[in-house]
Amino acid sequence: MKSDHRTIFLTSVLKFQVDKIGM
Repeated sequence: MKSDHRTIFLTSVLKFQVDKIGM
């Protein structure tokens, strides 16, 4: 479960970075 939570967090951060670059 911890791994899943960590993956979700990493994905969220990655998505945020990609969104920032897109802008």
